[in-house]
Amino acid sequence: MGQLKKLGLFIWKIIKGTFYFLTSKIFLRNIIGIIFIIAGTILLSFLFIQEFSRHGKSRPMPKIEGMSLKEAMSKYNYLTFHVDSVKETDTITGLFFEPFQILSQNPAAESSIKNGRKVYLTVQQYNDKEVALPKIWGKDVSRALTDLNGKKLNGSIWKRIPDKAENTVLEVYVVNKNDTIKVNDYGTNGTAPRLPEGSSLLLVVAQGMGSEVPLPNCKCQTFDIARFLLEGSELQLGSIFVGGGVMDTVNAYVYRQNPQFIEGKIALKGAEVNLWLSQELPEGCKIDTDLNPPTQRPDTLKVIGPPK
Repeated sequence: MGQLKKLGLFIWKIIKGTFYFLTSKIFLRNIIGIIFIIAGTILLSFLFIQEFSRHGKSRPMPKIEGMSLKEAMSKYNYLTFHVDSVKETDTITGLFFEPFQILSQNPAAESSIKNGRKVYLTVQQYNDKEVALPKIWGKDVSRALTDLNGKKLNGSIWKRIPDKAENTVLEVYVVNKNDTIKVNDYGTNGTAPRLPEGSSLLLVVAQGMGSEVPLPNCKCQTFDIARFLLEGSELQLGSIFVGGGVMDTVNAYVYRQNPQFIEGKIALKGAEVNLWLSQELPEGCKIDTDLNPPTQRPDTLKVIGPPK
């Protein structure tokens, strides 16, 4: 019994001492300090992670492909650019891109990015190799193409137009990425236009005027017959404008032509004639059965053969 009493007193002392310790000022100061340290650590960690990842500040990646590098850096200064330069040519026109033009970007446009995101760019190298355009105006087209090739310029015949100086170059156009620009002759100062090596040029060449021919009347004829009339008059078929209801172009009817037919009107040999087509025979037209034989089969067919 005495031992149990001693054990109970010992346990009570421990509990009492623990209580006094837990309620003492030094313990409370320490525990409050520990709580503040843990809370501050958690808060600082959260703020650091938020700042590091820019959480909640994502935005769509702008489309900068096709812009100049200078313009992109000025307009989107919240991005970091990693730039690689290459020498590329337009696979369609063969013309060099503008120097420092952005050819590709990664990440792609409209993808989600954060401020400071590194963007990888491929830009066009600066092309300092320019050549003087040779004087090809008025030259025979074959000689002009040879001269262009010797200057590492790509020339091709774009179109031919009636002119007395047959097979000579009348106009020169340089091909840009989105357009063609006419290049004027040297002019009075004799300064040769300069172009990047590999530029593509389109030439307008004289076809030769030849003689004058009567302008045929294609109105009311089928397209097939109108084309035959133009070829017979040594005229060229120009643009064809087809109405919405046209299902069979060959058998469609011409309801308008340009130049307009006037009795006795003439045209230069090789000139173009534009045609407008409709599926139905225009009002006021009569079918010339000599030029336009019926294409439909008769309702009844007579079978010729031995009697059964």
